[in-house]
Amino acid sequence: MHLFNFEKIEHDSSSKGYLIILRNPNNNNKLPILIGSNEAQALSLTHQNIKLPRPRTNQLLINLTNKLNGEFESVTINKYQKGIFYSIIKIKFLDKLIDLDSRPSDAIEIAIREKLPIYINDKVLKLINNESIIKNQNLNNEFK
Repeated sequence: MHLFNFEKIEHDSSSKGYLIILRNPNNNNKLPILIGSNEAQALSLTHQNIKLPRPRTNQLLINLTNKLNGEFESVTINKYQKGIFYSIIKIKFLDKLIDLDSRPSDAIEIAIREKLPIYINDKVLKLINNESIIKNQNLNNEFK
């Protein structure tokens, strides 16, 4: 498992979508994850700590988890298949750790709000390195 930090969201003109940029603090490798405009807007609101009058879906999950005395542990990007990233949110309920399947954009939004670590497992890193998805700041400034 490798720790990555949320760095930013940026527009990707080639896909007409948005990229979540995660950065490995140890080697500055960057991982871009393509998301839609709705997800980018929600993530941006969270990153900028903008509170809306009513809870959005991710805030609802956070509120429910807190009401049930659950505790968020971490987020893991745990799978990459056919160009799609998958993730889990680890939540502790009654001394049991559960893995909640989630889209990476939702999981990262919860990680930002709850100040959770974001991990990428070794298998995913191997796959994305083979497909040249991960970028090293020293070698490629495309995602600066």
